Amino acid sequence: MANASETGESTGKIALSTTASESRITVSDRVSALNVRLIDTADGTFGFSSDAASQVTLPHSSWIEVWRREDMEQNTGSRDIYFAAAAGTPNLEYRVTV
Repeated sequence: MANASETGESTGKIALSTTASESRITVSDRVSALNVRLIDTADGTFGFSSDAASQVTLPHSSWIEVWRREDMEQNTGSRDIYFAAAAGTPNLEYRVTV
């Protein structure tokens, strides 16, 4: 459904699909944290793989940190985080910390 990259943006919004492989946010090696809020009445899922079995619950309507780079000295490149909605195409707001 939608993909986003934080490059040049510290906040944004994407519409989620019910399929994780269709909705992801890519964070670059300059980002230290990614926080998201699912604007929906149902929980979604997220994970570092689009495989449904590796997804975990994403609570709705609350800001949560879904990713943090522990050591900014180690440049580990970009990272994809995949998201899925329970139903429909709700919005996912995001903000990054650099």
